[in-house]
Amino acid sequence: DKRVIAFLTRMEQPLGYAIGNRLEVLESIHTLQGNGPKDLEELCVAIASRMLVVAQVFEDEEEARIACHKALRDHSAYDRFIAFISMQGGVLDDLDSFISVKEICPYRANRSGYIRAIRAHHIGIASMRLGGGRAKKEDLIDPMVGIMLKKKVGEYVSVNETLCDIYANHPIEKSITDELEMAFEIGDKPVEYDSIILEVID
Repeated sequence: DKRVIAFLTRMEQPLGYAIGNRLEVLESIHTLQGNGPKDLEELCVAIASRMLVVAQVFEDEEEARIACHKALRDHSAYDRFIAFISMQGGVLDDLDSFISVKEICPYRANRSGYIRAIRAHHIGIASMRLGGGRAKKEDLIDPMVGIMLKKKVGEYVSVNETLCDIYANHPIEKSITDELEMAFEIGDKPVEYDSIILEVID
């Protein structure tokens, strides 16, 4: 007898720009400071707004949405995040040295055109092979490594322009760049990309 609400969202590309443990944490922190990726902020605000209405904190979603945006812009959301960490005895690392890797290598476009898709599966496999995930349960995870997108679906890219940066602590194997090659679909025609939210089922 629990009320359940489902958000159906687009999957033509990863959410936000960061793929990897610390990279995603840092992106989340930037979002709480009001400087996050547009699609990540849109989804977070939409879900938070609906939760606030269901909890009867606000009467309508527009009012809740305004409050959520204000919490991001005035850093009160970030301040609450820091308070959560502090109450559990934690300390947030210096963000300037939060991510440290041996190499940041650009992965470049091999043609010009509009980005039609960035297949999250292949991006995830590339991050896993860097050490950011497990192929087997006994594998160790390197929280520093991952992929940072520089372009998103719908954007135009020129040949040799950077599509993403590879954060690595070991030599970058060909299998990793092969996954990235399969991830990015580039075409000649512009692509329209509207809201990340396709439907809300309530």
